[in-house]
Amino acid sequence: MLPKSVRQAYHSLLKTLLILQQHLEAKEPDVTGLQAIFEEIEQIFAAKILPLTSLEAPLELPERWQSIQTEIHRDWRLLRTDFLFWRTSSQRATAKTRLTLLKSRLARLIDYCQILDGEDKNTGVD
Repeated sequence: MLPKSVRQAYHSLLKTLLILQQHLEAKEPDVTGLQAIFEEIEQIFAAKILPLTSLEAPLELPERWQSIQTEIHRDWRLLRTDFLFWRTSSQRATAKTRLTLLKSRLARLIDYCQILDGEDKNTGVD
């Protein structure tokens, strides 16, 4: 089980990712609103997620935690890039494809955060 402070960091990121997901599901996503959410996620990521180290993971989990942390970081960078491409696409078909990629990558990021946020939910321990 991850320490409560670490779980809270992932929970904070997860909540904001879920807000982003809701905005992306809109019929016509608002680019300005999405940009603000991306900036908020960037702040959470820089302040709470990147500073975490494997020393904060329980001894039985450091490899698993590090692996998931690496995937979160990689997918976040790719999500930002996908967002930039989507935002600047001029062709409707390209924008639709980019939006599908954005949603897919976002869903994967949400899954990773749920894994780390919910480490204790399987054991019933807080």
